[in-house]
Amino acid sequence: MSEILVTTVKHESATTDNITLDTSGNVVIGGSVSAASGLGKVLQVLQTVKTDTFSTASLYPTFVGVTGLNVNITPSSTSSKILVMSSFGLNNSSASGHIFANLNRGATKLFQPTIAGSQGLGSVALNYTANYEQSIASFTFLDSPATTSTINYSISVCVAASGSAFVGQTGSDSNSDVNRSRLPSQITVMEIAG
Repeated sequence: MSEILVTTVKHESATTDNITLDTSGNVVIGGSVSAASGLGKVLQVLQTVKTDTFSTASLYPTFVGVTGLNVNITPSSTSSKILVMSSFGLNNSSASGHIFANLNRGATKLFQPTIAGSQGLGSVALNYTANYEQSIASFTFLDSPATTSTINYSISVCVAASGSAFVGQTGSDSNSDVNRSRLPSQITVMEIAG
């Protein structure tokens, strides 16, 4: 068995050590390597916050875009990845209602399950037993759009069979009842160097 014993590794033309081993054998990567590669770096962050409410009675599979819950980003490279994060309150006016929500890149639905018969498909789906229940829907998705053109990421919703889908409020909204909450919504995108 052979061993190579070193404490640093450096390219012959480098002025500083690129890789250093500490006394415990842990690898320490020099700042110049990370700066040179840039991989995994956050290049830009954009966010849209929606503080008002939205509702639609559109039935599955017709998804309707949530007004004001979208964000544009222009990637700096075709190799970049876009990390999309969103959270929003959902409720159905029907006491036994089911709601679907989708993440979209332009007209393309993202973060979708495999088709299985006649089951409903969505990025998020919630079922309710009372029209005053409000749940927070949230998800994170890493997209690879392979473009430097401006991209629009958005959220769309619909109901399965009855009632109306509400974003940011309960299905039985009331200004005089503290139990009928209002919640903000957000969608955030990060360009990650790839």
